[in-house]
Amino acid sequence: MGMGQLPFRIHGTVPQRENSAPTELLRKTGPVRRYLGDSAAELRFSSRTIPAGLLRHDRGYRPLPRPLVGREQGLENDTLLVFTSDHGEMFGSHGRRAKYIFYEEACRVPFLVRWPGRIRAGATDTLLSTPDIMPTLLGALGLRIPRAVEGADLSGNLLGKSTRGPEAIYMQGMGTTAAWLDGTEWRALRNDRYTYAIYRRDRSELLFDNAADPYQLKNLAGDRAQQAMLTHYRTQLQRWMKEHNDQFESCTWYRDHWTADRNIVNTATGVKQDLTALDHVVQRTSREIAGQ
Repeated sequence: MGMGQLPFRIHGTVPQRENSAPTELLRKTGPVRRYLGDSAAELRFSSRTIPAGLLRHDRGYRPLPRPLVGREQGLENDTLLVFTSDHGEMFGSHGRRAKYIFYEEACRVPFLVRWPGRIRAGATDTLLSTPDIMPTLLGALGLRIPRAVEGADLSGNLLGKSTRGPEAIYMQGMGTTAAWLDGTEWRALRNDRYTYAIYRRDRSELLFDNAADPYQLKNLAGDRAQQAMLTHYRTQLQRWMKEHNDQFESCTWYRDHWTADRNIVNTATGVKQDLTALDHVVQRTSREIAGQ
């Protein structure tokens, strides 16, 4: 792991201004695509800068620096490397840009894991979502998983063991939290074939067969022949929401009841966050790291 044997993380971002991406990479992204609608300028902007930023990261991460994989410290076989992202990008699909949505372009992200001698090269179609990352990595490392963790330990799928994955992953669109605007809240689930989603504002539903319709262009929710399936997934999502005390409130409700100065202080499970105590922990840990 290096750095005094402390775990570490590398975090990268894509360019936020067009002139921050290397010119030669902007040229590689090709002509700017044009879209209709109020967000045309934003779509033209992101269709160039974000691919250029991704190319920049590809250039930077290949080949991996020797210190990153622990070679210089003799820790290569004891270094678990994860390459992932927090969201995808719509790039104009469905007339949308950015993220915050249940469509495949936004919710499917890479999750690449490297651990020489422990994880064999290959791929798995096991469903994995953000809450599963921590327990999965802890399980792979043989470390204790806290009882309060909501996600599943799927490390068996990394280590070549037969591990049953979740029947579906669940997604929550909490609204436009960056500006605390109501009206775009949604909930969704995705299993190994179907995506089901519902909006809060009008309770409109969407159902997609991702195998037959990978671009999610045909909403099956209005198809009478699919009503039994629609009811099944609606009930499945409602059951999960009830188990997790998800009241499906408006965006501003969460602002007023769960946050303080944009910090989460309350949760659906009743767990509260003491910001003063957390600040003390952060300061103490920073001093300990600085002293090593």
